[in-house]
Amino acid sequence: MAGEALTGLLSWDGGGGRPVACRPRTAPTGVLGQLGVEDTVAHWRALIVLGTAQFLMVLDTSVMNVSISQLVEDFDTEVTAIQGVITLYALVMAAFMLIGGRFGDILGRRRLFFLGLVVYGIGSAVTAVAPTLWVLGLGWSVIEGLGAAMVLPAMAALVAESYRGRDRAVAYGVIGGLARRPAARRLGDDVPGMGLLASQLGNVVQSSAGEEERSEVGGLQFTAQNLGSALGTALIGSLLIGSLAHAFTAQVEDDPRLSQEARQQTSVALQAGISFVPTEQVRTAAERAGLPPSEVDALADSYASAQLNGLKAAILATGGITLAAFLVTPRLPTGRKDPTAPPGTDGGSGPTPAAAPGSTRRDGD
Repeated sequence: MAGEALTGLLSWDGGGGRPVACRPRTAPTGVLGQLGVEDTVAHWRALIVLGTAQFLMVLDTSVMNVSISQLVEDFDTEVTAIQGVITLYALVMAAFMLIGGRFGDILGRRRLFFLGLVVYGIGSAVTAVAPTLWVLGLGWSVIEGLGAAMVLPAMAALVAESYRGRDRAVAYGVIGGLARRPAARRLGDDVPGMGLLASQLGNVVQSSAGEEERSEVGGLQFTAQNLGSALGTALIGSLLIGSLAHAFTAQVEDDPRLSQEARQQTSVALQAGISFVPTEQVRTAAERAGLPPSEVDALADSYASAQLNGLKAAILATGGITLAAFLVTPRLPTGRKDPTAPPGTDGGSGPTPAAAPGSTRRDGD
């Protein structure tokens, strides 16, 4: 079904064997002299197939992130082990994304896209029946990671080849909206500008690349995104935990409501590590340690205040990194130079009669 969907919109040119965009299907209007109206479903068929694949991959990732507690219980392991499996998935994708993009140029992007879906499906099946943590890592991190490394570069190239002008911007907006990164979801659903950035990043990158470079460019784009997601989350998370530990230790030492014995017990507990947990969990631990109610309240208040300080430090660091990104925005591509442009023109890739906004075309028309 998916193969027929893309086949209806993509065909193979006679020269290089690459998929190029076909004209949208038209239906007769019944009025003499009119060319007809565009069949909307057929026109967006490729986007429906590609968007569905993107949605399933994001859904799979989301299920893993929200199921950490249950996975820890099922596999009788620690949270860090499950988080390691999830992080390894992003690293495997980043490591093989450029290779997947190159294979798309060699084997054909549409063919590699469907092959990647098969590999991803096999990995999902192995993950679903995994009896041990090692099998879970094999299915989720390795097999699904390799499948995603095949699918994503081909997807980026197929969107660019299937649509032109305004339709391409809409298509990347849909794909970008479905591909909200896990790090963005951890920050919340209302991060200002995140949807705008995610939706048009692919449009900017792919519009500046030639037909033969799009798979590799897509691979490079997703490599950077996955490395940024994995390493950025680790960096901000480390800063958050470090700030939490520092603030909690300082507040415990300076709180006059806590006895010297309570401070010593807290210091010994902190040497084993600290986690970002609900305040009620800290209160329960203090009660089990036999602290009086007044000191239990003081310890819980100190931890809640330390949590807030840690979050402020992490958000400040995230904002600083975001502002630093503006230093490289002047070097963003504005369009691919046309080598066939007549002398004296800017050679840009602006709209032409054959590639006006909101239209599709076949190379060579």
